[in-house]
Amino acid sequence: MKATLALVASLVAGLAHAQAVFGDESRAWMIGPAKAVSSGMVTQFSYSANGERIFFNRIEPSALFNPSLTTQPASKWFVYDCQRGASTELIIPGATPNTQLSAMGDSKTIFFSDSSNPKLQGFLDLSTGRIQWTAVATETIFYSGEKPGAPFLMYEAGESAFGILEPGRQPAIYKVKLRIGFQAPYYADARVIKFASYSRSTKPIQYLDASLDRATGEVAVKEIKSDLWGKLAYDEVPKPFELSGEENELRLGLPEPEEAKGKKPKKSILDRTTYLCPTGFNPQLHPTGASVGYVDNGALLLRDIKPFDHDLAEKMRLAALKAQALSQAKQMGTALIIYATDMDEVLPNGENFVNRIMPYVKDRKMIEGFTYTFAGGPMDQIKDPSKTELGFTMGPGGRAVVY
Repeated sequence: MKATLALVASLVAGLAHAQAVFGDESRAWMIGPAKAVSSGMVTQFSYSANGERIFFNRIEPSALFNPSLTTQPASKWFVYDCQRGASTELIIPGATPNTQLSAMGDSKTIFFSDSSNPKLQGFLDLSTGRIQWTAVATETIFYSGEKPGAPFLMYEAGESAFGILEPGRQPAIYKVKLRIGFQAPYYADARVIKFASYSRSTKPIQYLDASLDRATGEVAVKEIKSDLWGKLAYDEVPKPFELSGEENELRLGLPEPEEAKGKKPKKSILDRTTYLCPTGFNPQLHPTGASVGYVDNGALLLRDIKPFDHDLAEKMRLAALKAQALSQAKQMGTALIIYATDMDEVLPNGENFVNRIMPYVKDRKMIEGFTYTFAGGPMDQIKDPSKTELGFTMGPGGRAVVY
């Protein structure tokens, strides 16, 4: 590995880190640099069902450090248009940090409620700014209208009844002959609403498929098998990427492939996932995987996820791995020299090597990835230092050797 290669690899590695790349044997994506959607103290945010908007609330930092403030600081809600790249304040009178907001599937309405004030609840029309106040017990709501074909609330209205509340209309109550529990609808149009349900009065439990005829108000219920019920109740549209956590590190990328019978998954030099942010930043994925957002020290940041040239991504990854191997070898070489300086110019032997070098590196994984080949002894007895190998770190295509 030549010095010129090391320099180029370091530059490419820096680029890859700033705009992280991940992929598999045939595809690659790049997570772009972070762009700020809002400063201040953002405490909540969510994408709309179609991903066109982001809703977030913000508390002014100055309010948090105001000693004269005896009540909760004002909480302002905003809507960010992902295409225009602009934010607009949503006027919700009396909103507090306890106000919850969910975007409805019609892309023009939001539903808000507040855990500290039951009277603070309603629909907000994004196009006109008008509020329709509502009064549904929040603990009874089992669906908040987030699906595109079903922009309405559904809530339990007793042991054998449920209610539907649509923006611009009065609540409608529908009775069911059986005592059943409800799930979110899996299908809805202007004529019918279908949703999974389950019996509350039979043992073993009965899995049910319920269908509401909106013209007649009749609810038909039929028993179905548990596997079909599970698919209807929980089978959401899968996102192309996933978030995975490891200690304090959140990664974004492709899920692990399922191994086909008798076949091993193809290997790629590209990592299937890449570091995104610490777990405390609470990231959320765009519904189609077009971007990812998270909150860093109160600021709401957004990063685009776009397809990337696969061959170039592999070259970047290869160069980055070589640069990493060279860097680790250099750090280990420096650690050995400092160790010898502290030990009267004597290099260690292989006995208890990791614990001896740890104070000089402070990264156990780096030491464990280094193969120490020198027998140890005084440095002044090394006859040809430039050709005496101390050890090496393996990299793609060869070894990064410390002399």
